[in-house]
Amino acid sequence: YRSLGAVAMDEWTVHRVSGEALRRLATGGAG
Repeated sequence: YRSLGAVAMDEWTVHRVSGEALRRLATGGAG
């Protein structure tokens, strides 16, 4: 795709949250 001039869209970046980070997110602890 990049050879055609495509660029990655930041809004479409996939992130995975799991384990302790997921628990903090679920309990409202932003960090």
